[in-house]
Amino acid sequence: MDIKEIKRRLCEAVDNNAEKIIALGESIFAEPEMGFKEVKTAAKVKKVLDDLGVAYQDGVAITGVVAPLKGRNSNVRLALMGELDAIIAPGHRCADPEAGADAVGAEVKIVDIPGYMTPYECPEMKAIVEQNLADIYGAENVVPGMGYTTEANDVAHLIPTVHCTIGGAEGIAHSSNYEIADKDSAYIKATKMLLCSAVDLLANGAEKGLSVKKNFQAPMTKEQYLREWGKLKL
Repeated sequence: MDIKEIKRRLCEAVDNNAEKIIALGESIFAEPEMGFKEVKTAAKVKKVLDDLGVAYQDGVAITGVVAPLKGRNSNVRLALMGELDAIIAPGHRCADPEAGADAVGAEVKIVDIPGYMTPYECPEMKAIVEQNLADIYGAENVVPGMGYTTEANDVAHLIPTVHCTIGGAEGIAHSSNYEIADKDSAYIKATKMLLCSAVDLLANGAEKGLSVKKNFQAPMTKEQYLREWGKLKL
């Protein structure tokens, strides 16, 4: 089976399950949770994996859920990561009515922690994702990305990483008027892009994936990151 046919079948499967995918996304959106407290979100993801009969490990980095799938060969390891958390926006329709620490008179202690390095790109891997974005959204709708402060930046300094921003939302991010307006774009097309990019990286014995891995020049080793950025004594 050629790559185009594999992608066609995957996209067809996404379309056939569009209602379920959108429902999951909307359910997660409706119950926002702060970083490292995504207990409800993790439960929803685990429910989907249970229904699919996919084994997983939960409690990863507190609330993370990892579902490894082994292919015919194991030439590379590819991760499709959905990373999210909410911030406090009291005026949003989905905001948790529970008051914050400051509102109930509790002491708020801010502790500086490592993370959020500057963006670092892997051009070879980025080109694969950009092509799939163009195929699915139309080339005229794909524009150069901009850097954000997320944990993905830290990961990108160690292994090849692409962190793209998908359209479909309206309003100001992290505000009380932020909403998902175009669900097809935000949920369905985004899913197709992830799957099609995975196909390109894993097809033909992971030929492109191996090339990305070989050519990537990480600016830091894991040990350097933990020592210099994480301030850990190794």
